[in-house]
Amino acid sequence: MKKIKIIASLLLIVQYGYAQQDIHFSQFFNAPVVYNPAQAGLNGDLRAIANYRNQWGSIAAPYVTMNGSLDMPLFKKSNGKFGVGLNFFNDKSGESNFTQTAYNASLAYHFGLDNGQKNYFSVGFKAGMEQRALDISAFYWDSQWAGNDFNTALPSNESAIASSASAFDMSAGIHWLYMPNNYTIYSAGLSLNHITSPTIEFGSNAQSLYKRWVFTAAGEFGNATSNASFVTNILYMKQGPNGHFNLGGALKYKLQESSHYTDFRNEAFFSIGAYMRVGDAIYPVAQFQYSGMKIGLSYDFNVSKLAKASNGMGGFEIMLGYVANFTKSKTRRARFK
Repeated sequence: MKKIKIIASLLLIVQYGYAQQDIHFSQFFNAPVVYNPAQAGLNGDLRAIANYRNQWGSIAAPYVTMNGSLDMPLFKKSNGKFGVGLNFFNDKSGESNFTQTAYNASLAYHFGLDNGQKNYFSVGFKAGMEQRALDISAFYWDSQWAGNDFNTALPSNESAIASSASAFDMSAGIHWLYMPNNYTIYSAGLSLNHITSPTIEFGSNAQSLYKRWVFTAAGEFGNATSNASFVTNILYMKQGPNGHFNLGGALKYKLQESSHYTDFRNEAFFSIGAYMRVGDAIYPVAQFQYSGMKIGLSYDFNVSKLAKASNGMGGFEIMLGYVANFTKSKTRRARFK
């Protein structure tokens, strides 16, 4: 009976882990290239982002997700520019150390839709390798029971199980950005991931990854008479039978500098807000930026049926980022030129 339960658990982990659900971040707006390659090279002259997420530690071994990305524009022209980016993520889940790892490169082109550089339409592509792996040594088998405890030095007497598999993967996306003035921004994007439905194969068990659709939208609303503005972000992600919907907003306050004027390179702001992943979690988000350096902090409070087991404790997330502008300008739109 123990053996049957262990094998069943293993199968459930494999099914869920590598075929059904990609990684996600509560601060999805702070991981733009993860969700849409069309955003590569869109913001600033150089952008570096690191994301870290630790969740479900109150139930069992935590699920840990890390992401790093670097992107920048190339060949800027008055009516557009190319964007390139590199992205890496690693996700480790639970007792089995089920791991997802990916290495991707992105290429985008941003079309200027007007002479005032207020309106951009972007197209992007991402390609790379994706790997899924299991730590077979983390499992105990019935034949390893030594009377009082499990002895992993004993043979499992189980058939060999492949511990890792990898496949080539591709994504594509589009993105629209509109900045009517220095105080207002609108944007929306749509991406399709796992375009070719790559097959991840563990031994004789092979499954194709579900295609993943991601829709994002954002807005920032301020005016010339106040340092305060309101920011809102929306994400809807659908992958096979799974999906989730995130939405929320924040109040943002631009901090005054000692000088009489600032450009993007030394702009400073603080924001605090609340978001929700519908049916799963609610979470506060605080962000601070100074001279291009940015930090974002959030914590998920679980509101799903799992809340009884987790005591409402979901996951902690932190983002560290840097956006550099090498060309001085007083206008906010300079970061997108």
